[in-house]
Amino acid sequence: MAATVLISILNNTWFDNAFQFGVAGDTSWSFAGKEFLCDLKSDIDQPTPDLSLSSVSPSPSTILILDPVLRILQFNVTDLVIRANLQVGPYQYDLIMVDIATGERDALMGGVITVVQGVTLTGD
Repeated sequence: MAATVLISILNNTWFDNAFQFGVAGDTSWSFAGKEFLCDLKSDIDQPTPDLSLSSVSPSPSTILILDPVLRILQFNVTDLVIRANLQVGPYQYDLIMVDIATGERDALMGGVITVVQGVTLTGD
């Protein structure tokens, strides 16, 4: 079972939170040879996500591997992408690690990302 993580993001700033997985200092596994996927859905049963994030596409990647050995990932989603795809409110998500060689998929974390209305929206 993946870790349950509740996240709140503003719709007027980048979603650029970083997360470290596993035990700090443990180098028995890494993110080498892995890709990462994360879909957000306002209704878990809807057929297509409201927003899909990936370490592979689109360019630029919306999930960055900051350190494959220490297992640090960072989301890289602009405020423009957030406002274009997500209304204010809760979204179910899961973050999936895919082994490039075998196709094995492992859930790293999941839960709810809540989009909150930002105040300062000038400068777009």
